[in-house]
Amino acid sequence: MLKQMKKSIKLLLIIGMLLITPILFAKTIVNWKALPVTKFWTRNAIKQEDGKKHFYYRPNRFEKMPIAINGMQTLILKTVCKKKTDTVKVTVSIDGQSKDYDIPFTHSDNQYHYYKGIDIKVPVGSKEMTVFTRNPWAYFRAYAKITKEIKPVKITLKANTYKRKVNLASTKSNREYFIGDKTSSIVYTAPKNGKIKALIRFLPLANKKPCIVEIYVNGELKQRLEMKQKLSGLYKVNEVKVSVGKIYLLSQVKKNDKIEIKTISNHEVLTRWYLTTE
Repeated sequence: MLKQMKKSIKLLLIIGMLLITPILFAKTIVNWKALPVTKFWTRNAIKQEDGKKHFYYRPNRFEKMPIAINGMQTLILKTVCKKKTDTVKVTVSIDGQSKDYDIPFTHSDNQYHYYKGIDIKVPVGSKEMTVFTRNPWAYFRAYAKITKEIKPVKITLKANTYKRKVNLASTKSNREYFIGDKTSSIVYTAPKNGKIKALIRFLPLANKKPCIVEIYVNGELKQRLEMKQKLSGLYKVNEVKVSVGKIYLLSQVKKNDKIEIKTISNHEVLTRWYLTTE
């Protein structure tokens, strides 16, 4: 029984990780789109929280004011008044289904009185919403929630300074690497914010001494790496075997960060760097 419970817990953990993984590797940005109104009585430009002005619309007297909501799912209806009241009574109808609201007052400025936004869930397939009020001082504007998923982008970095470039070849691939040594550091500039994965190799010496490099970010030493001479059976530069690859990870890289790889030993060091955007 205990063994079976352990298996079940392990399975649940695996499922949980699979569900979380897309969240770790993607970021969503939420924007609010102002929905157009074509039939109204009057309109006024109202300053928003971000300092920009949007038109708010006052419905025709004793008429429903139509708002196109085709394809939208989540809305917020905002209300302002020229004359203060404790609440604004409004009826919102979507495809004939109506709901009444008493919208409470929140604050005022020198020109208008503001009321709490109404969150509205739109049934799938709905095309039009109407707003009706008997308050002649009330103005409205509806905003739709637009969610955009930003997927990370993997960028192969090009070095700014280096000793020379080579092609690291195998039977399956041929990739460009930048070489540095004691006299020539390899320097990269991060094009965006993100995380870096570096592949570091070196050309062997006859004495088989380890290769030593130091990695700096904006002049600050981040890590000193010592790599023993172990040759790859797959990769070569001009038919000369190179060392097996060392992976180096650097998180929280900011745009325009200067990343420098200094070679401390007498080796020629090969690097290929990738940046994954946040």
